[in-house]
Amino acid sequence: EECFQQACASGCVVGEWGSWSGCTAVCGGGTRFRTRDITTMGNNQGSDCPALRDEETCNTLACQNCMVSFWSDWGSCAGAC
Repeated sequence: EECFQQACASGCVVGEWGSWSGCTAVCGGGTRFRTRDITTMGNNQGSDCPALRDEETCNTLACQNCMVSFWSDWGSCAGAC
């Protein structure tokens, strides 16, 4: 009679984190994220996969409440070529 026919437990294996996404806001606080993929799925009571998405806050400085006007016409050149 054969024994130990069940496969050994193996944990989930994930790859390296990818690059961060762009921030969702230019000021006032936004979020950005990065992801990674599963390279080997665990089985038979092996460890669960860790998080595949990581998120953090970005561009947390307050937005400036200022308004700018339209560009003025070009002035004359101050120097000769």
